[in-house]
Amino acid sequence: MSEASGLGRRISREASPESGLFPRRLGDWIESYRPLLDALLLLRDLGADGSPAAQAVLKVRTVARLKASWALWEVLVSGEGHDPDDLIMEAVSWSDMEAARYALWGSSWEVSPQSGLDGEAPEAA
Repeated sequence: MSEASGLGRRISREASPESGLFPRRLGDWIESYRPLLDALLLLRDLGADGSPAAQAVLKVRTVARLKASWALWEVLVSGEGHDPDDLIMEAVSWSDMEAARYALWGSSWEVSPQSGLDGEAPEAA
């Protein structure tokens, strides 16, 4: 098992903003699963036509674990008075963070699915 895939199990130890572990592991996960997240961005871009496939990908264990871990971590660090975005951006670029959020949560995040996780358009299949 890769370090990035064990993200959810370590969330309680990494909730401390001072540790910086969660943002670094999030960055590792994004790099490891970039093609999967880019595919989610393309599915989101399809709108209703891509929704069933996007929902299926979101049920993949590693994706579901990341989404739940990220949401929990944000609540914990926000509760301690920290800005989760500022902490994440110490290890992950703004464009990767926003693209990953859009891929995982959909249109509640304002990022163009055309941009891809690395700021470039995802490659077509």
